[in-house]
Amino acid sequence: MQKDSWHTGEYASALKRVRGIACTLLLVCAMIMPCAGAPIAQRALASGSSVTLWKVGNIEYTDGAWNTHIFKVNDGEGEATAYCVEPAKNSPPEGQYAKAAFSIPTGREYELRTGLWFGYGGPGFDASMWPATNWNGVPMSDDDYYLATHILLSDAYCSNLYEACYGAGDNFRYWIEWNVTGLDMDNGSVVNEGAFGRVALRHSGEIPPNFETYLIDGGSRQTIAASSAYHPYGTIKMNKRSANPGITDGNPIYTMEGITYGIYTDRNCDAASDTGRALVLDESGYAQVDEIRMGTYFIREEASSVAGTGYAHDPTVYSCQVAGGQVSWLHDTANAAGDVDQNDITDTPIASRAEVLIQKHDLLTKSSVPSGDADMAGALFEVRYFANTGGATSGSATRTWKFVTNGEGQVDLRDSGCFVSGDALYRNPDTGEALFPLGTYSIRELSAPGSYEPPSDAKPQTLVVTASGTGEYDISCEELAHGGLIVEETPIRHDLSFAKRDMDTQRPMRDIPFMVSRIADDGSLIERHVIVTDANGMFDSSTARAFHTTRTNANDAAVTVRGDGSYLVDESRLDNGAGTWFGTAKDGSWIAPDNSFGAFPDSVTGKYVFEELPVQANVNKALVRFEAYAHAAQSRTIDLGTVGNTTPTLATTARDAADGDKLVSRDTDARIVDSIAYSGLVAGQTYTLEGYLVNAASGEKLCDREGNAISSSLTFIATASSGNIELGFDFDAARMEDGACVVVCEQLFEKGRLLAQHESLDDSSQTVTIVQPTIATSAMDELDGDSLLTGDVDTTIIDRVTYTGLTPGANYELTGIVMDYASGQPFQGPDGLVTSTISFNPEAPSGSIDMRFTLDACELEPGTKLVVFERLARDGVLVASHEDLNDAGQTVSVFPPALQTCAADSQDGDSCVAADLHAHVVDTVSYKGLRAGREYTLEATLVDKRTGQPILDPFDRPVTATHLFTPIEQSGSTDVIFDFDASNITTSTATVVFEELYRDGRYLASHIDLNSADQSIVIEPPIIQTGASSDGISKQVMRDRDVTIIDEVSYHNLKAGQSYELAGSVMDKATGKQLLDRNESPIESSLAFTPDTNSGLVELSFTLDTTVVDEGSELVVFEKLYRDGVEIASHEDIESMRQTVTVTKPSISTTATSEDGAKSIVRDVDAMIVDTVSYRGLAPECTYELIGRVMDRTSGQALVDANGQEVIAQTDFIAEHADGNTTLSFAFDASLLEDGHELVVFERLYRDDEEIAAHEDIDDEEQTVSVIPPAIETFASDTLDGDKIVAAHEETRILDAVSYEGLKPGATYEFVGTLMDKKAESPLLTAQGQTIQATRSFTPNQPSGTVDVTFSFDASNSSEEQEVVIFEELYRDGKLIATHADYENTAQAVNLAPPHIKTSASDAADDDKDVEGDGPATIIDTVSFTGLIVGESYELDGALMIDDGTIEGIPARDAFGNPITAHLAFTPEASHGSVDISFEVDTTLLEDDTKLVAFERLFADDTLMAEHADIHDENQTVTVKPTIPVTPPDAPESKLLGFLPKTGDSTAWMLLACCLIGSATFGLLAFLQRKASGEMREQK
Repeated sequence: MQKDSWHTGEYASALKRVRGIACTLLLVCAMIMPCAGAPIAQRALASGSSVTLWKVGNIEYTDGAWNTHIFKVNDGEGEATAYCVEPAKNSPPEGQYAKAAFSIPTGREYELRTGLWFGYGGPGFDASMWPATNWNGVPMSDDDYYLATHILLSDAYCSNLYEACYGAGDNFRYWIEWNVTGLDMDNGSVVNEGAFGRVALRHSGEIPPNFETYLIDGGSRQTIAASSAYHPYGTIKMNKRSANPGITDGNPIYTMEGITYGIYTDRNCDAASDTGRALVLDESGYAQVDEIRMGTYFIREEASSVAGTGYAHDPTVYSCQVAGGQVSWLHDTANAAGDVDQNDITDTPIASRAEVLIQKHDLLTKSSVPSGDADMAGALFEVRYFANTGGATSGSATRTWKFVTNGEGQVDLRDSGCFVSGDALYRNPDTGEALFPLGTYSIRELSAPGSYEPPSDAKPQTLVVTASGTGEYDISCEELAHGGLIVEETPIRHDLSFAKRDMDTQRPMRDIPFMVSRIADDGSLIERHVIVTDANGMFDSSTARAFHTTRTNANDAAVTVRGDGSYLVDESRLDNGAGTWFGTAKDGSWIAPDNSFGAFPDSVTGKYVFEELPVQANVNKALVRFEAYAHAAQSRTIDLGTVGNTTPTLATTARDAADGDKLVSRDTDARIVDSIAYSGLVAGQTYTLEGYLVNAASGEKLCDREGNAISSSLTFIATASSGNIELGFDFDAARMEDGACVVVCEQLFEKGRLLAQHESLDDSSQTVTIVQPTIATSAMDELDGDSLLTGDVDTTIIDRVTYTGLTPGANYELTGIVMDYASGQPFQGPDGLVTSTISFNPEAPSGSIDMRFTLDACELEPGTKLVVFERLARDGVLVASHEDLNDAGQTVSVFPPALQTCAADSQDGDSCVAADLHAHVVDTVSYKGLRAGREYTLEATLVDKRTGQPILDPFDRPVTATHLFTPIEQSGSTDVIFDFDASNITTSTATVVFEELYRDGRYLASHIDLNSADQSIVIEPPIIQTGASSDGISKQVMRDRDVTIIDEVSYHNLKAGQSYELAGSVMDKATGKQLLDRNESPIESSLAFTPDTNSGLVELSFTLDTTVVDEGSELVVFEKLYRDGVEIASHEDIESMRQTVTVTKPSISTTATSEDGAKSIVRDVDAMIVDTVSYRGLAPECTYELIGRVMDRTSGQALVDANGQEVIAQTDFIAEHADGNTTLSFAFDASLLEDGHELVVFERLYRDDEEIAAHEDIDDEEQTVSVIPPAIETFASDTLDGDKIVAAHEETRILDAVSYEGLKPGATYEFVGTLMDKKAESPLLTAQGQTIQATRSFTPNQPSGTVDVTFSFDASNSSEEQEVVIFEELYRDGKLIATHADYENTAQAVNLAPPHIKTSASDAADDDKDVEGDGPATIIDTVSFTGLIVGESYELDGALMIDDGTIEGIPARDAFGNPITAHLAFTPEASHGSVDISFEVDTTLLEDDTKLVAFERLFADDTLMAEHADIHDENQTVTVKPTIPVTPPDAPESKLLGFLPKTGDSTAWMLLACCLIGSATFGLLAFLQRKASGEMREQK
């Protein structure tokens, strides 16, 4: 900046000297006292340490005689704008400069930095923050912005706006002061918060920390403020997560800490594009790089950084676009499911995906092939995983699993059945395959497969899985990489032993060979070997007898298997010292004998079958066959016990095959079954049983007609040593005599060897007897099975023949004949003899068969007896007969059919029939003993009970009926119907029905009983009766032009469904003549009807003008009944009251109520009166008009509403009956009516606009209602605790619960409440002098209820407790309808209490008013409070005072001279209560009888709310009891004196001196500054 010539004046020099002096003094002060501030913090210089400075122009002041240069700088980061900040100095030359620290003496670095950012040329420049025009009203230009920024920065650097505006005119300076700096030029105070400088400071938080600012020291010339060219920086962030958190979460082997992603500018990520920056992940996978320039970057994981992290290398190159001032999250654009902002880059943990974890091997086969029957399935392993790679297996495992091997002996993770229980397996989240993370695995076998030895110890095997590379499955674990961990299993093998004995002699049996077969579970043979008992009859496969390797299985060569499966033994080659070994593996391979194992493999599902072979030593003995099992659950050496030979025995029982008894029918094809019980056999062996028949009398075998012995045989396999089988023998028993005995003999063979026989001719069990057949008969009626035969033209007898001793399946012929019991000769019917023949083949020896005999029995005398004879033959030979004339079972007796009848009216089923043109009688005839399907005839006659003669119709013909029917069953019923003209019967007549039964014209039976009630019918003539009314009820009719009379006619004994006509006329009772209308025509009516039943009701209506007679006249209705034009009944009785109605005049009466039936209505804007009008004497079904009016009972005038209109209601109605009720409703505004006001309802009744009745009685109580207000009651309480004491404070709240009755549901009401001062009987005022009111609008759902009205007000003006009463007013639509204002109602009142306290002090030791004067004591002051706010915080400050006789008293002090005080903070739960505060006092410091008084002060938020400090209050006072005097300590120094420095203490003196020097310096500086500025303005 160029200096002007007048600037060399003395004032400037003087000012500079003053500044020098001030700086010197400040430096001295800084040496004495700490600095008050520190330079603004910014990051270290990011660019070079040198900068190039040059000028690009010059700006002339538009107001003043000065100019300034425009500076530019470049520190290697690009061109930037710079400013001089010392206008009074010369400009520095262009060139290279070193950057100086951004620090100025004034400490206003932050303002300087803010100006460089938001000022012209700065990165944050925003013209909207600046004034729109310059001082001269011209819009701001670039030069204006630069010049204003230059002055702003200069003021921040110099802290002197006069110096900053050096060379500027007053107008410009004042413009700068108001619009740019916003600071007063004289004292630096803020004058305009809207100035640019003030606005920029408020946005200073937006300046990024990497905005580099610095100073250029011009030496004796100007200082330059500048900044590096600002490049927007951004931030790159990434959140990397595990691709399989199930493996890595909580697993210390896996960590993302240290994984590094390099940042490159090229996708190739080569060294040339390496930025040198990197994202280094922390443990959570988070990394961040700040202050990276905007642009596109390529980011790749450094492979070397993943070593030791447990994660596979991620080769993906990610791109990231960095924007200035923003955070860019690195994300995987290929991950469609990821979050595009973060958390979607994953790293795959290295793990093993071994399919087979464990492989079992058989110890004998050295492979997975089992040596025995079982497989390797079922071995249970516990696998424990530890999250470390050091092999440590102590402590709790991370996860534990239990697996079971499959049939291949593998724990195959592909086989879901291998997993048993435990924690979840680690799995690939994409494929679901099981994974094994890096770490240590402890594998322990818990149980072996079924045929293997349990694990001998619980020592686990350990596998350590580590990473061998950076690939996803690069692991180092030999076992998992090559088929799983091999675990060998020791197979279970057994040795078997048994003793061989002769069970008859109990002696051992030596050298007995057995073929031992090893059988699989499917029954197939695995292998078989021959064993031999030793000299003691023992067999033992263990090495204790012979090693397995000694002549292994040598006895196999001694046995040859024949083609039929039998065995041939070469006894010379048998060797009872040879070893035994079953060594076929499951795959069929041979396992060499091993003497350390048993000879027999464990038979899990199979078995061993031992078959005794035939040799000389067991000749004539049953060969033994048995099975043995060698299971793991058994002992390794299994004793099979004793194997013995027994002698077989037989026992037989013969029976008839037909019925199982011992009697065989003497027939040509008889059959005997012999049941044989055997014992002593060998289960599983094959035997043959042979039998033959012997004649017990001769002892010879029975032979057939060809001379061959009758025999039978059976070959069977014994399922057990004992059992039962049967043999059958067929033969011709007809060749034998009746009673002959046959014996069955049996023999048992085994492979041709006789083992047992049973051939005793005297054994009754083996014997059956030949017997002759017999028959017996039982005759019965076919219809009902009894011995009574119904007399009919084709009566059938059933003879049931029972037989015994027949041969099932053979053909027999049964012949029968009916005999006359009386003559003993065959019965001779119209068609000759009655016989029957039948052939049959019985299914069993005994049974029965039915024979049918049909005959004409209708003419037989009742009681005739018939007997049935029977004969049985086979092949024409008589084998049995039954012919006994006196056998009751063969006899039946003949009787005619039975009839019963029941007559009834066909219409209603009763015994009365209407005497009509078409009378109908139904006679139901019940029958028994008829033949189904045959046609019968019933002939019926209706007979007069009185005369016994048939009833005659009008033509003198007897009334009869004929009915043909065919019964379905032998018993049943049928209906006979009489249809006849009974119109000639005029009196009640009793009749009876006679019935006769015929078939084919032949008489069978009858039912004729003159006294039978069931057959009786009464014939009744028709009857009518009438009842006249106006509407079916009322006996009065209105005197009107078109009145209706209804005559209800009851009829009896009519015929349902027939047509009748009723004709009626109206009679004048006074004259006894028919009533005529005004045209002299008779008043008549008729009705045609068809009744549904024989009795009922119909109505006949008469419409007439009753004005032709006088009121009170009686009218009588006459009726006649016709059928087909013939009068059949009438009812014409002039004296009958039922037929009479009376002519009357209509009348009405009314009852007024509220909607709910009360005699009072609630005062409201829409009150409702309901008037119930009762009417009498109206014409039914006619329309009437009812008009009502509400009257004021007091004035007798019509009531008018708020609009001056009368309250009227009208309704039209149709009278259903002559007498009835209707209602009329009046809705009106009753809010202006006074309480107790009485209203009367007047009514008038019209028909066709003619008044016919009225009810208008102002004194009728029934027509009157009274007006009452809605009932309201209130209950006021404290909103905080619900009691009646309310704390008075700035936000006092009172709740008034207002209950109401009589409101209209759904309407909107408003309560207006006012707080009243009860004492003053005027409204209570707030601290601001306002009336306190509260309103509450509500819409009730019910007429009665409760609403809450809340008052909130400032009661801080309340100085004493006062009683407040709440007055409530109820409005609707702005109209007052109820009030509740009662000063004496306690429910409406609360006590408004300002904060107040009272205290009561006592000795804590004994609760009295004296304390001992001999040492420490505690005084408890119980502080009672009222008027506090529930839930607010309060503090009590207490002071213990001494009553020294003065008004104030003096403070009590402790041994150090401090006043004795106490403090308590508390939160009240109620507005009134009490708390205790304690004072600790040493009474030895006090004189006897000293009175200690507790003063208390109550605070809320440091505001004094209440105090209680009365030195003479006895409640606050306790007294020190006399005791030995104690000398008090020296009084402490005064606090003020203590503050003064003591001898040798210089600290305070130095502080005081600094303060004085500083004050003087700044005073002098301010004075000279003001003076210099003033004279400079004058000079300008």
